[in-house]
Formats: sequence, structure tokens, C-alpha cells
Amino acid sequence: MSIIAPSVDRGEDRAQSIRFCVHVTYDGSTAIEAMHRPGARHDDRVAAFINRHCMETMMPGTSTTAATGSLALAVTWEARRGEADAVADILRRMASAVRQKEPGVLRFEPHRSPADDHVFFLYELFVDQAAFEAHQQTEHFKSLVVEQGLPKLARRERTPFTPLAAA
Repeated sequence: MSIIAPSVDRGEDRAQSIRFCVHVTYDGSTAIEAMHRPGARHDDRVAAFINRHCMETMMPGTSTTAATGSLALAVTWEARRGEADAVADILRRMASAVRQKEPGVLRFEPHRSPADDHVFFLYELFVDQAAFEAHQQTEHFKSLVVEQGLPKLARRERTPFTPLAAA
């Protein structure tokens, strides 16, 4: 089932190109995505901004299904013994700061292993390489990741990916 909320016309403003779609699947999960009207002015950053903020406002802790970017990172952190809860707290604060302050980051999703609570997986999706580089220069990255997080880790692995083109 899809519920479509009409967009707001604002003349030449970019908001005129966006409408929201809420999808509720048979298993009860929900996704919200910003969709563009054909021929309307828009860009991916507007869609990403609306997707992220719409999801955070309406359904905190969920993610969108319509994010596109040019750089993804799969990151694994393994906390030192006795540091797992502190690392989880750092990742929660980092995710909040990224959502609030970084429009070039489409996704920053930390996860914790149910089999080993010292292992964390992060999925990060950036609009482009410049957004990734800007991410690493933010105060919250320097403070939370470099100064607080890395000293608490036994292992850190980062693997970059680029999206495959749709067939």
C-alpha cells in the first residue's frame, strides 16, 4: 500500500519537485521516500536531505529505501574488552551528529553484533568523495571517532564500495 502526500508548490523553489511516499509492506515494515515529479527541477542532495529528515521525524531509527550515493563504506569496529558499551555510546552520538550536521552523508548506520557485543558494523553512504573527505574533517568525527573511539578499539576495518549501475 502506498500513501502519497501532495507536494507544496513554491514557484521556482526546489520544494516543488518533491512528493512523499509512505510504503507499508505486508510484514508491517514501513519506508518513506522522496519522489520527484517528472520534469521538475531537483537534485540528489534535496532528495537525500528530505529522505533523512522525514524518516528521523516520522520514524526515528529507520532508514530510507531511496538513497543514492557514489561512495559507500563498510566498517567493522571491534571494541577492546570492557569498552563495548562506551563504543556503542560513541556510535550513537556520532550517528546523531552526522544526521544533524552533514547533508553529504546519506546514511550512517551503526549496528552491534548479537553474537559478540564487542563487534560493531557501520554502513556509511556519501553523496561523493568530497562529502566523505568533509565528514572526516568535522569536529564530531575528530572528537568522537579519532579521540574517543579509536583508542577503545582492538580492530578497525574500512572497505570502500561504489554502487553498481542498475541493469
